[in-house]
Amino acid sequence: MSQTSQTLRIPIKIARTAPPWPILVAIMIFGGMLVTLIFSLLIYQVYFLNRVYMGVQIDGVEVGTLTRAEVQQ
Repeated sequence: MSQTSQTLRIPIKIARTAPPWPILVAIMIFGGMLVTLIFSLLIYQVYFLNRVYMGVQIDGVEVGTLTRAEVQQ
């Protein structure tokens, strides 16, 4: 008795996934905005390192953006 084996061939459908580029673009935009925000805050802090913040008044006199020595005069 001879046995013959037959292979059953079933077509396999490969699921198509969404291209990754929209996600990468969104991540890049978010990352760029985050870097810009951090860089802006760093510049703001360095600028006002030895200065009074804007909008500060002493006895009705605007002293914002002045240094400590300028305020004491």
